[in-house]
This record gives sequence, C-alpha cells and structure tokens, in this order.
Amino acid sequence: MQSYERLLAENKIWAKEKLAADPEYFNRLVHVQNPEFLWIGCSDSRVPANEITCTQPGEIFVHREEVDVIKDEKAQLNRMVELNVQEQVLNLAKTSIIQKAWKERNTPHLHGWVYDLQDGLIKPIQEMQAGTHIDNLYEFDDL
Repeated sequence: MQSYERLLAENKIWAKEKLAADPEYFNRLVHVQNPEFLWIGCSDSRVPANEITCTQPGEIFVHREEVDVIKDEKAQLNRMVELNVQEQVLNLAKTSIIQKAWKERNTPHLHGWVYDLQDGLIKPIQEMQAGTHIDNLYEFDDL
C-alpha cells in the first residue's frame, strides 16, 4: 500500500466513525460555514486550531500563510514583515484618498520597502503606480 493510499483508507474509517457517532454530521457541515472567528496561524499539524479552541468544523475559519514552508525562524520573520508591508501598501490603495489622488493627479506612486538592520540596505517589496487597478470590490466609483 502506498503512503497516500493509507491516508485515503484512514479517511474512510474516519468518515464512517463520524457518521456512526452522529448521522447528521456531514449534513450539518454542508450548511455550516459561518465562522465567528478567523484564525491566522501556522499549519503545524501538532496544534489543530479547532482542537485547542474546542470549536466544531465551520465555527472557525483557519488561514495558513506561506511562511510555514520556511524553516529558518529569522527568514520566516523577515518574510512575515515583507508580507505585512505588501498588505499595507494594498490597504493604502484601497482608501478613497489615494484613489481620488490617482484619478485627479495621477499620483502618488506607492512603495513598500523594508530596511534591513543587518546590512543597512532598503529592499523594495511592493510598488503600485498611480492608477493601478485593484479589485473592483475596493475601487470607489464616485470620486
């Protein structure tokens, strides 16, 4: 048996056990995706979010960032900083103030940089030219 086949077999056992304990378990899951909480965390399999918070499937939405594949803690932290900078540049672009300036003056250009204390160099992380199209959900129509 291939290792992935073991996972499939174990899944069948798990599903059967869930149904035996609660025949409506999967029916509820189909209709439940209304989490009150967003958990942003690592994908460490030793610490499942729903188990350590005593929540059921559908009660907590778990997001796991790309930094999990980075094994070096310092490199992981640096990547988190870079991702934060990217997100903050995007947050600026979502504001009516920036979008109005883009529309009226074609400025400012947004730049997200990280300064590295180790070598004193600035690392460009994110750049958005004036007028950059962002998701329609965040674009103001009435500026």
